[in-house]
Amino acid sequence: MADLKNAVARNLAPTGVTSITFVEPGEITDARNQIRGQEDAYTHVSDGTFHGCLCGYTVQHAAPPGAPDCPACVLLDA
Repeated sequence: MADLKNAVARNLAPTGVTSITFVEPGEITDARNQIRGQEDAYTHVSDGTFHGCLCGYTVQHAAPPGAPDCPACVLLDA
C-alpha cells in the first residue's frame, strides 16, 4: 500500500498535492471485523500470491469443506 500511495503522491505533486490518504469503505471494515479471529473458517479469494488473499489475511490452512466465502474478499473481488 505504501508503494501505491507514494506513486500516486509523486504523480500528483506537480499539481500541488503534498500528501494523500486512502480510506477503506465502512462495509469492508465491517466485513473484516466480522471474520476477525476466525479467518481460517472462511474461503478466501487469492491475491495472486502463494498465501495472500484480497482481504489481507495470510492463509495458514485450507478452509474446511463447505466453508462460507470471506465477506471482505467477496466485496473486494466485486
